[in-house]
Amino acid sequence: MKRILFCILLLASLTACSAASSQGSLECNKQEGVCIYIKAEEPIIAGEPVTVTVTVKGDKDIPDLGIALEANGNVYFEEPSLKTWKKTGIDWKVNVKADKSHISKQKVLFPVEDGFYQLLVTAYIQGYGLITGNYINISIKNKEGMVYYPGTKVPITEGPLPASTPGPLPASILTQMAETVVVPSYP
Repeated sequence: MKRILFCILLLASLTACSAASSQGSLECNKQEGVCIYIKAEEPIIAGEPVTVTVTVKGDKDIPDLGIALEANGNVYFEEPSLKTWKKTGIDWKVNVKADKSHISKQKVLFPVEDGFYQLLVTAYIQGYGLITGNYINISIKNKEGMVYYPGTKVPITEGPLPASTPGPLPASILTQMAETVVVPSYP
């Protein structure tokens, strides 16, 4: 639960300060001197592996920098050491050298059904915590995927808006809710 809340807060902060780019964005932590970049190779076809490139660059040497790649929904990641698919995400360590880019390529598998997915990559140091992160959004419709980098507008979902709003809860449900409420007693 903490991880989900953390990811939501991270995404909110990244959305607020990211710049627009059709080729992706490089998100940096200037204080720590670390930047991270994520890009998905196109075309994206649901049900087929997609190569995602993660690039990390540091101003100084950082041994054992942790990198985590995660997504929402039924997205699978190839576990590089085991050559199997793993749901939820993967992580690995890199040794960052000053002023040099470290590039990792990972395979990601999106489900066949239509949906909107977000890939989140973070850089962290064990015992210190999160340093920086970045994300991309991927919309899949009719088995074809479209990548949206931070700062690019995502089109509104096509189709009609709901014609009616949900009405009040039925009395039986309200009664059940009232019966299960525990009111604390005061001294």
